[in-house]
Amino acid sequence: MRIYIRLFSFIIIPVMCVTLLMFFTYQKQLLINAENELVNELKNKWEIINASGVLELPPHEARARLESISRAAPLRITLISSDGVVIDDSYVAADSVPGIENHSSRPEIQDAFKNGEGMEKRFSTTTGQRMIYYAKELKEGGNVLRIAYPMLYVESLKKKMKEQAYATFLGLFAVLFAVLWFISLRVSRPVVKISRIVEDIESGRPPVFPIFKSRLMDKVAGLIYRTYNALEKQKHILEAEKKKLNGLVNLLEEGIIKLDENGRVELANKRAEKILGCLLRQGDDVLAKVTDRDAIVLAKEILSYETDCTKVYELQNAVYELYVRFMEGSRIIVLTDITDSERYSKYKSELITNISHELKTPLALVMGYAETLMEHPNMKPEDRDKFLGKVYKGTTQLNQIINDVIELHRYESSSAEDIETEEETDPAEYAEELRDYYSDKFAPGMKITAEGEPVRVNRAHLSSLVTNLIENAVAYSGKDYIEVRMLSTADEFCLDVEDGGPVIPAEERDRIFERFYTVSKSRNKNISSTGLGLSIVKHICRLYRGGITLETNSRGGNTFKVRITQPE
Repeated sequence: MRIYIRLFSFIIIPVMCVTLLMFFTYQKQLLINAENELVNELKNKWEIINASGVLELPPHEARARLESISRAAPLRITLISSDGVVIDDSYVAADSVPGIENHSSRPEIQDAFKNGEGMEKRFSTTTGQRMIYYAKELKEGGNVLRIAYPMLYVESLKKKMKEQAYATFLGLFAVLFAVLWFISLRVSRPVVKISRIVEDIESGRPPVFPIFKSRLMDKVAGLIYRTYNALEKQKHILEAEKKKLNGLVNLLEEGIIKLDENGRVELANKRAEKILGCLLRQGDDVLAKVTDRDAIVLAKEILSYETDCTKVYELQNAVYELYVRFMEGSRIIVLTDITDSERYSKYKSELITNISHELKTPLALVMGYAETLMEHPNMKPEDRDKFLGKVYKGTTQLNQIINDVIELHRYESSSAEDIETEEETDPAEYAEELRDYYSDKFAPGMKITAEGEPVRVNRAHLSSLVTNLIENAVAYSGKDYIEVRMLSTADEFCLDVEDGGPVIPAEERDRIFERFYTVSKSRNKNISSTGLGLSIVKHICRLYRGGITLETNSRGGNTFKVRITQPE
């Protein structure tokens, strides 16, 4: 019996709802049409009254004609001046017209003066009925002629429509009730089968579709079968789209986590799992999954937020920008690695500090000697020449620092695509040029050899590599022993600069390629260095997809080895 009631209710309720909707829609449209017809009738009567010339008659004749029209129509005719004063009203005695309140606040009057015509429906205290008003400005005189008609026709039509609708609805309900009850009894068995199919679908079990004797129920079962297959296909499509979306999210460099209001995972990409150091699956409690101490602190802090926020957080030797946003009861967490930008900011600060420090010493020297020269104009010529030499040496050092900083900045901001290779350099000829250049400066303790194919490295870059390494060797090892070896092949350029020591301490080897870093100068106090040469060499090697290493040689000294790729 329950299946009968359910089937009966399932059929009759929608049918009756649709029927009610149709009746009320039809009734509403009929009332709208009736009101529109009434409005058009009012406009026509207004034009007839205006065209009849009754308003141009003497006041007493005009009033008699208006009262006659008003009784015959029936219409309420009102003439109103531009300031809202009622000039005449067919529903009011002539001697009572002056006592009528000002009509300037009436909506239809305001619209008539503003737009040329106005329409309004409201209850009239004068007539004691609901009226529809139509007002229009006269072409001459600036007055407004308003006519009103009782809405008795519309109200009576509405009442009749309701009575008809209720009667029809009750009759239809009785017929449908009897028919549908009969149908529900006839189709009880097929409906039970259909119900079992639906229950299987709801429980997630694959449904079994039997063959029905009734053509109608067979069609219903076929419809359910097609719908089920369509939903299954759509389900597979949605699952595939979900996999694609998860794949796209996993490609993001940022860690993405979506938590529900209870702190359980709704979505997490691989980057987020890597940052937190654990696997996160849908439904996991994020606090229960995280094991790293710092990550636990971060997870607790995320769950403590109640509003959107942005914060910088350090985790696992990296710096992350943490962004939390609340959306429809969920928390969206974005972890962006800003370690490089933070390091760059720190680098800029250190660079400014280092440059300032490096410039102070030679600048103080120049200023000190220059001040001495200015304060002692009668200084001995030999002392003056000595002081001028000191000033020149200081300005030379300042110029060297500035040039090295500019050169280092150029290499740091360049990439392999920016390399412009000029003509090739013959290694033997270049070695001869170096021997000639350094013969008067560091002879005889320097040996330069070169062999192999032409070098395709940019000539300025090649010279910077060689001279910076040679001058570094001279500055920190002296002139006792320096050997430069160059080997050029079709694919690679090799440069070795070997000195006789002393060996650079192990604790300083990781820092010698930093900007402005210099090891102890006690071994050679007569030669100064800006501390930028090895940093310049490192960045030139980076441009050519190569590198520089430091080894201890058999003489107890240092050997710097450069290996870079020859440009195509």
